[in-house]
Amino acid sequence: MHYFDTGPVFEAMMAISRPFMPEKFKKRIVMHGNNMEGVYTSIEKHLLPREFLPDDYDGPCAGTIKEITDQLKADLIKDREKFLNSGKNFSYDAKKKPTDVPNESFRKLNID
Repeated sequence: MHYFDTGPVFEAMMAISRPFMPEKFKKRIVMHGNNMEGVYTSIEKHLLPREFLPDDYDGPCAGTIKEITDQLKADLIKDREKFLNSGKNFSYDAKKKPTDVPNESFRKLNID
C-alpha cells in the first residue's frame, strides 16, 4: 500500500504503530510524504491515473511542468495586489476588550 500526502497526524500514527506490525506488513506499506517523485519511482507510470500526471509523464490533463509553472507565476502576478492587501483586513480594536478581565491570572507558587 502506497500512501501519499497523508499529513503529520497519519505519519505520526504510522511511526508509532510500525514497530508493532509484522514484518510482512512493514514491507507492504510505503510512505511517500508529499513528494510525487517517490510515487513515480515506486509505481510504473502507466499504472497511475492519467489525470494526475502532467504531459511530461504521458498525462493529458495538466500540461507540461513548464506550462504549469508559467501558469502559476502568471496567476500570482495577476493577483499580486490582492495578496499584498489581504493583511489589511485584520485589525485589533482595544476598545472592544472587556475591562473586567484581571490583569494577572497566574498565581505565584512558593516551594520550600
